[in-house]
This record gives sequence, structure tokens and C-alpha cells, in this order.
Amino acid sequence: MGRAWAGFVDRYPSRSEALLALSEHARYYAAATGVSVRVVGFDSGMGMPAAKDSRDVPYLFGPGFYTMDEARLRTRLGSVELVLGDLGETLPDYLSSRAELLREHPVGFVSLDLDYYSSTTTALGLFRGQGPGGHDHLLPRVTCYLDDLPGTVEQIGEAAAVADFNTDHAERVIGRVLGLRAFTPFDPPWADQIYVHHRLDHPDYARLEIGATSEQLPLRP
Repeated sequence: MGRAWAGFVDRYPSRSEALLALSEHARYYAAATGVSVRVVGFDSGMGMPAAKDSRDVPYLFGPGFYTMDEARLRTRLGSVELVLGDLGETLPDYLSSRAELLREHPVGFVSLDLDYYSSTTTALGLFRGQGPGGHDHLLPRVTCYLDDLPGTVEQIGEAAAVADFNTDHAERVIGRVLGLRAFTPFDPPWADQIYVHHRLDHPDYARLEIGATSEQLPLRP
């Protein structure tokens, strides 16, 4: 059985239902494919802090938004792991303390719902690993869902954090999946919020994916 890791990175809480939904989808995917999926949620547990930057979209979000009912949430988490605290501290600590586990369950999907430019920049530290083991916790391509793109522009919020990351990491870019709407039934709006982190320097980047095929239609006479 294969293994993978799905993360719900949210420094600011009360996205509890989204975390539970991700867990439900992970169970469905595991049953359908035989790939065991671990789900880990990150949250401050304290509600949103004050904005740190004008790019944090302070006209839409403010201090104290999205508090968490931790006790009630934990009764419904099942096997989901919930990590509380400042993401700038909890994320690097998690990557360090779970290094061996993450080598067996590399990250394959991340849902980013952090609202702010500054906190999204912190969350993207997941992809900044350097050195010989900098790839160990990640698949060569990691699908990402960016929740807070609608209603913003490229120069603020999550989009700006992604743009800055790409400027600094030419071999580890994060880009929107082109043409996804055309291949998805009912033209869902979330198709524009699906990105993929490509680690072009990952040692397994060129390995063919399962399901890839060289078959082609024959040339008509």
C-alpha cells in the first residue's frame, strides 16, 4: 500500500469543517486507491492576529476572526493530527521531529487557508527545504489549494506570497494548473484555485507517474 501526506495549513482557526472535510476525502481516496493518507492540520488556536503588512488584505480580515472550539473539534478528528501554535514555530518543529515519518509519508497535497500574505509566506516554508535532505518530506509535485484568491489581485494576499516565493525559488515553483476547468465537469470555480508546487530539482522529478502511457491513436488511412 502506498502512503502520502495531506496538510491543512491554517494559522487562523475556525476552518474546522474544512479540516474535517479533508479528512473525509482522505478516507474516500484511501478506500478507492489503496493509498493510505495521513492528514495534519496546523492552526494558531487563537483566532486571527492583527495584520502585519498592507498586503495582508486587512480590509477583509481582522484580529479575532475565526476562533476555534478546540474541545469540540478534537472529538471529531479521529486519526487527524492537529498542531496548535504559531506556524513560524510549529511547522519547522514538525518537519524536524517527524523527519523519518515524512520520508515514509511525503507531502502530496496542501490546503492553504491563511488569509494573510504574511502568514501564507510563513506556510510556504514547507517548500523551502535546503541541503541533501531538503526533498525528503515532499513528492516531486505537490498539489495545493489556495482558498483566499477570489476577490483579491495578484499583488496582495496568497497570490503575492506565491509570486514572491517563485521569484526566490526558480527551481521550486508554484503555478496554477492551466486548463483545469476544461477537463473538470460543471466548470467549478475552485479550478482556478488549484496550483502545483513543482520541485524541478527533485531527484524523482523525471520519474514517470503511475497511469502515464505512451499509447496513441493510429494515423487514419
